[in-house]
Amino acid sequence: MVVDSARIEVNRRAKTDRLDVATPLTMLSCYHNREEKAWSVVHVLSVEAKGQRHRHQQLLVFKADRAQHTNRIKGLLAGQGVRLAVDGDLLERLGNVCLWDGSLLPPGLRARLERE
Repeated sequence: MVVDSARIEVNRRAKTDRLDVATPLTMLSCYHNREEKAWSVVHVLSVEAKGQRHRHQQLLVFKADRAQHTNRIKGLLAGQGVRLAVDGDLLERLGNVCLWDGSLLPPGLRARLERE
């Protein structure tokens, strides 16, 4: 068990080694007697659990990135008056997309959409 010494209240006028030991021991006995406010326990994760946690966090980052790209693509298309479902075959459909006036997507916009 590791104890954060900054969390232990100490009378600064009377600081001795005996008091320095007595306070954590009192808090430890309170903790073992189920007093939840004695101190909080931090559970250290195993290496495997940390690895699983990193994979899950990376998945959340990828999902957020995907949402940002999708929103940017929809915004770029909406700025030109185009409503289009953003899904797997978007790149093939970009060649057939027409603007509100019937003209094809400008090459710069199409390139930017492809990059997104």
